[in-house]
Amino acid sequence: MPNPKRTLSIARDTSNIPVKPIPPKDLWERMEAAMNEITPARPADSFTTEEFKQRFSLSPDKSYRRLRALREGGKIKRIGHGATTYYIPL
Repeated sequence: MPNPKRTLSIARDTSNIPVKPIPPKDLWERMEAAMNEITPARPADSFTTEEFKQRFSLSPDKSYRRLRALREGGKIKRIGHGATTYYIPL
């Protein structure tokens, strides 16, 4: 068993160790500008499922059924933007 107090000094070749890149100083400003370009704006006169549920004090199940009935009846239109779904009155 090797003695832990006794270590062998080995010369290391550091030429192949990757160098951590330095980000540009305006990185976050550029990221915010890019996000604003790809993030769609909320459609005018729209509402979400959560807003509908809160406005009429409904349970999640009942609000889903009412929104589905309104969609099937041609009263509202569903538009999905990413993870958020908006409803627009027709």
